[in-house]
Amino acid sequence: MAPNPPGDDPPADVFDYEDYVGDDYGPDSPASEFLGERPGAEEYATGEHPVERYPVAGPLAQNYPARTPYDEELTGEWPAPGEEDTDPVGFEPVEARDYPPPADPFDDSDDLDYLTTHQGFELPGWGAPEEAETAQGARVRRYRRPLLVAGVVLFLAGMAAAILIAPRWVGDDPDRTEAVGRTGVSGDAVSGPVDGRESARFELVDGAGSVRLRTDDLGDDLYRVTTPAGSGVTPKVDDADGAVRLHLPAGVHGGPSEVTIVLNNKVRWTLQMNGGTAQTTVDLTGAVVDGVDLTGGASRIDLTLPVPTSVVPVRMTGGVDQFLVRLAGATPVRVQVQSGAGQVTLAGATHKGIAPGRSFTANGWGNGEAGFDVEAVAGMSALTITES
Repeated sequence: MAPNPPGDDPPADVFDYEDYVGDDYGPDSPASEFLGERPGAEEYATGEHPVERYPVAGPLAQNYPARTPYDEELTGEWPAPGEEDTDPVGFEPVEARDYPPPADPFDDSDDLDYLTTHQGFELPGWGAPEEAETAQGARVRRYRRPLLVAGVVLFLAGMAAAILIAPRWVGDDPDRTEAVGRTGVSGDAVSGPVDGRESARFELVDGAGSVRLRTDDLGDDLYRVTTPAGSGVTPKVDDADGAVRLHLPAGVHGGPSEVTIVLNNKVRWTLQMNGGTAQTTVDLTGAVVDGVDLTGGASRIDLTLPVPTSVVPVRMTGGVDQFLVRLAGATPVRVQVQSGAGQVTLAGATHKGIAPGRSFTANGWGNGEAGFDVEAVAGMSALTITES
């Protein structure tokens, strides 16, 4: 029987063959033939003491072999040396592929060529072009660029010619003229004749970032409209039915939308400013005015009024943040605040928190003299009326 491991003595109740190996079964036994059915008895009778293979008594009746199948020296190899790999679900080794070399991730100029020509990375439907196809593509590209440049040049030349040769005045109706600004080094400019008119109406149809209007002696011109070089608007004037209407469509330069308007001071004017602006500056000094209507909203309005010849209405209906009015001397004036205001300054006195419906007068208003009747229909932050 194989010896027990050191320090592992069998319990007292474990069956042990040594108690039965003696004269009857040992090497010195006179018996010539083993009689019995006990497993392993024949081997024990010959003294071979094999490793016990069957438990013979009780749950712990098992002898310990001197060496187990797990006593082999462990290694890091797989499968173990001398053993066959019987893993039924193992994977076949994957051969390393020839991946592209490292490259700048933002440089994609050669990516397509590399992917379509490098062995092992062909894209479906792509491949290296034939020599004839490459030559043909090169010829197409060689001829395409000059044609494109020539087309652009012809287009620009045509546009320039159309602008330069376009007539200044168009229309068959003698009572209706349309003036379009001509582009020059300093910007766009457009003007129209007086044609014997003594009164006229000016309307600003479109808005702009900055609008400056004043009066001056223009001789035979009724008006002159200019924009600075690079302006974002192109002036277009429609003169019909006694009204000069200024349109400001977007220009080709994309710059600030600024426009300057000069009206003939020998003509009696009625103004209607419909377009909204960031800043509107109107100087009517020396002119004769029948009325001013500020319909378009604005961040700031500077209005300089002439000496009145009658009671002239001034209406602000578009809303404004800062509204400044300058009178010619001690001109009679009345202010009507219909939608309220943050403050009103008149004749040196400042009134704050103005409720809707309040009115103020100064300089002898109501005595039947000529003056200005200022009506603030829309709201405003501040109205300041001063005397020049």
